[in-house]
Amino acid sequence: MKTIDLIKPDIYDAFQCKGAACRRTCCTGWRITVSKSEYQDLKAKLKHIDARSLQRLPETERTSKMYGEFVLEDETGCSLQSKEGLCQLQLSYGAEALPDVCAFFPRKGLRAGDEMELSLTPACERVLELLMEKEGSLEFVRQNEPLPPLPAAQISGRTAKADWKRHIQLEEFCILLLQAEDISLDQRMALLGLGIHEIDAYYKNGEGHKISSYIDQYLAALSETEDVSTLLPLKAFHPSFLLGNFFSFTAFSSRFAEVLDKVNKELQITVRAGSEPGTLAFSYPTEEYVRRRKQFDEFETRHPFFLENTMVMLFVLEHWASRPSDLHSIWEQYMYACWVYSNLKLALTACIETAASDEDLLDICVILLRGWIHSAEPKKQAIKHFHDTGCDTPAHMAMLVQAGGLHRWKNHLKKR
Repeated sequence: MKTIDLIKPDIYDAFQCKGAACRRTCCTGWRITVSKSEYQDLKAKLKHIDARSLQRLPETERTSKMYGEFVLEDETGCSLQSKEGLCQLQLSYGAEALPDVCAFFPRKGLRAGDEMELSLTPACERVLELLMEKEGSLEFVRQNEPLPPLPAAQISGRTAKADWKRHIQLEEFCILLLQAEDISLDQRMALLGLGIHEIDAYYKNGEGHKISSYIDQYLAALSETEDVSTLLPLKAFHPSFLLGNFFSFTAFSSRFAEVLDKVNKELQITVRAGSEPGTLAFSYPTEEYVRRRKQFDEFETRHPFFLENTMVMLFVLEHWASRPSDLHSIWEQYMYACWVYSNLKLALTACIETAASDEDLLDICVILLRGWIHSAEPKKQAIKHFHDTGCDTPAHMAMLVQAGGLHRWKNHLKKR
């Protein structure tokens, strides 16, 4: 049996689908697409269940890898899901009949030769539970094991050996800073940005060979600094884009309506026409947010590693700040990581008081991360907005991740 060197988070093997017990199954919240060969096979099977539950994608979107999609109902999600939350296709034909996207979610892999990196998406309820239950920082283990049966659709692609080595080095750099528990997670995110911004410049200047020595120098400088806050930008705090970003880039899809309405209601946010044409102004009772922020701090005290572990897993899953893509540099991907981090905290803080349990807060995370991570549009729009408003600097990112909350925001404008 062929073996391969696997790098995987220490919770990877502990994952087991909750099935019908899942509060928000993976059958809801996004488009579920299948390849052409899967479509043809499924159509034959669905004749005996419900042929209308699977349809071809519009011709302009259709490819051999993304050829068809399951029909989703507004409330229940996939039309093949029974009232008990079980898949009628699996009940009729067994687990082997499931398309790859259903059979292997939430797992994902990245391969280079005889090495493979595995990860789990926090857009899954059970993965988030594992991240919350873990009493310490997420660890990654390397083991020589049989090649996992991940299909090609779940593997991000093969990469050259030199690129793979740099990817692993940058990823280890990100994890090292994100897990530096002697300083706040906000500061860790900001300090990571200072390093990534410089590394991105080396990439753009064709000086990738200098990255390794720069990382060593940067880490040495951090270790020799008594108060790392002195390294962070001192620029005046004026992130007028924060609240506007949350609503504009989350409101584009109805999938977020549940959370948006809740954040609006809980923070008692009112919206009115801005002083300039095409703008909106936001207002809120300051003391209300301050009170909820204290409650969120108590949540973080109960689960001191939850946000850290969630962000570490996202950096590994999405290759944020470790692999430039065809569309975005590592700096742009880092900016989006800051956007996700800041807005996730905003939503959780807003909803903390009326959440009956920690599970309620995890449900909010599931809803948001399914759209923010498994859709290209939010990243595209957020990065564009940062560039258009000149808020694409390390100073702005440091302010974004260290934002104390709405109580430091006055009038917030967003452009239509």
